[in-house]
Amino acid sequence: MRIALRIALAASAAMLMLGSAHAEDKVLKIGTEGAYPPFNNLTADGKLSWLEVECLGACCNAPMTR
Repeated sequence: MRIALRIALAASAAMLMLGSAHAEDKVLKIGTEGAYPPFNNLTADGKLSWLEVECLGACCNAPMTR
């Protein structure tokens, strides 16, 4: 019984990996509220600081993301 369970789990894992191998690129959405100083800062007009926007942009431009 244990061997059959292991084979079934291995087959399920293989099918899951094969299904995602040819998946289309997804859009990565990042949200922040700017409420965790010193990591997030808001300017006087309520917008995210330049550094915060640049860091999020660097994450989005990493390989395999769009």
